[in-house]
Amino acid sequence: MKHSILLLFFLIAQEYFAQSNDTLSYQDNTIYSFSENPAEFPGGSKEMLNFIAKNIVYPQTAIKNKISGKCFIKFIVEKNGEISNISILRGVNNCPECDIEAVRVVKLMPHWKPATNEGKTVRTLYNLPINFNFE
Repeated sequence: MKHSILLLFFLIAQEYFAQSNDTLSYQDNTIYSFSENPAEFPGGSKEMLNFIAKNIVYPQTAIKNKISGKCFIKFIVEKNGEISNISILRGVNNCPECDIEAVRVVKLMPHWKPATNEGKTVRTLYNLPINFNFE
């Protein structure tokens, strides 16, 4: 009798937690810093670099003042691959125009291949450095 009650409890608990996890997967808006399969720009990193190089416009202020630097952008790759919540982690010193240009280019990006954890699509945080090199 004791074993039957324990087994019944175990089966009910297992069913409850299985349902809870399924429900969470539909409502879970967690933003992951790391994932089993990270989000990816269409075609990979090389294509992303090509996209940035093709679309970036060096600001006139930076050219005039011979400013170089690196802008660190962070954004979320949504479950559908869309880019959202774009912000500047650290900008180029003395060149807010460079930071604005970096954000503009990220906004132009096509939808990414979203990240996955345990076979489920998840929202993920992505940090991207964009170089401004004056030559």
